[in-house]
Amino acid sequence: MWIRKIFNIYAILCNDTEDKLDFYTIEPFQNLQNCGDTSPKLLNKLFNDSLIKNLEIKKKFYNLNQCPIKVSTFNQNVAVIREIQSNGNVIYKGHEINMIKTLSNALNFTLEINFYHGVTDPFGTVYINGTATGALGDVQAEKTDIALGDYFLKASRWNFLDTSNSYLNYPVFCMIPKSDKLTAMEKMLQPFSKTVWIFLMVTLLIGLLSVFLINVKIQKLKPIVYGNKVNDPLMNMLIVVFGLQQKKLPKTHFARFILINFIILCLVLRSVYQGSLYKFLQSDGRHKDIQTIQELIDNKFTFLTYETNLDLIKGTPKLLETIHVLKSTKKQNIDELMAISKRVTMFVSEVNFIDYSRTHRTFPYTIINENFLTMNVVMYYRKDFYLKEAIDSKIQHILSGGLMNFWLREFDFTDYWKIETLDPMMLTMDHLEGAFYLLIFGNLIAFFVFITEIFLHLWERIYYII
Repeated sequence: MWIRKIFNIYAILCNDTEDKLDFYTIEPFQNLQNCGDTSPKLLNKLFNDSLIKNLEIKKKFYNLNQCPIKVSTFNQNVAVIREIQSNGNVIYKGHEINMIKTLSNALNFTLEINFYHGVTDPFGTVYINGTATGALGDVQAEKTDIALGDYFLKASRWNFLDTSNSYLNYPVFCMIPKSDKLTAMEKMLQPFSKTVWIFLMVTLLIGLLSVFLINVKIQKLKPIVYGNKVNDPLMNMLIVVFGLQQKKLPKTHFARFILINFIILCLVLRSVYQGSLYKFLQSDGRHKDIQTIQELIDNKFTFLTYETNLDLIKGTPKLLETIHVLKSTKKQNIDELMAISKRVTMFVSEVNFIDYSRTHRTFPYTIINENFLTMNVVMYYRKDFYLKEAIDSKIQHILSGGLMNFWLREFDFTDYWKIETLDPMMLTMDHLEGAFYLLIFGNLIAFFVFITEIFLHLWERIYYII
């Protein structure tokens, strides 16, 4: 019966001549010496209407009496981490290792780990014909009992394997290459929005036109607006804009009021601009990235995914038209795949991001804001696994106690996830070349004005001679 996956067997044998009933069951985990023994065990006897042993029928799969359970696994992100210590001992870490160890203690079984090391596809693939590879193949062939390694729950595996209850949820999102960097001049304009720049230009233009009209057409207002002794009001405006010292001040209160208002406006805008510009010059400024999956489709992006993940996107016909399928037998790293083109995107989970962050200080890609879907993480068992009910019950206790979240924080945010922090940095020519471009541009304008003044001076001399 055990071979036919029928585990909870209780048999009653009746002996009419002796007025006796014998109760038998299969209990392969009665003690460590008899692990796997599926022969019937006498549980109790009823003789002359009384039980020989006063025993209760217990849950046989909630105490395995140190009998071994075999687990196939491999190095997987922060879920399973294999480390070799200086003395040669091998230790296993990770939030899924913590979970299986907790289950081992709760159900009193011995954990035997079959670790895949240096294998091309330790994760494994389950094919339509029922064959499987890697850790999943071991479980499917009943060489081991459990496959562990941040496995997603997939319908394509249900026909051949059983799963635990889900104990984690990972968002799956699209990752794209970062957009082009801003040029030096574009960075100089970044601190303010277009609306602010338009406002500034309109304000300066109004000021310049007012000064020009007063000087040329309405000279009677000159003493009132900026004073008689101010011979070059246009230069005074530029002095205020750039925060330099005023040499000549107006005499009238009205003119002083206008000047103070303009000084305050320029002071506020200049201070905000300088502080914001300093941050932008240090940042990796780039053009606006795509934010939705629909934008990716509209911009003709190619979606990269492995053939084992095709069942995740069958419900999105538009994506199927732009999919490029990768062979599961040849796993490439993220950098190789994203280098194919500027218009490629790849489905990645939070796990992939954590794994990449363990070995890279920076993350040179963009994660779009829209999540594609959420995947449930499970363990895979051999079909009709006898511990399924017991393990699922204990997993629920683990989740209720918040242990999984505790283990995730322990491994995701300490030694195994290197987070880049933005420290103060020395500004180089790469940061400040925009300012030098402005200097060169300003000098060119000054040179043009200088040539213009020479020609105007020569023209006046020729005019008076004639």
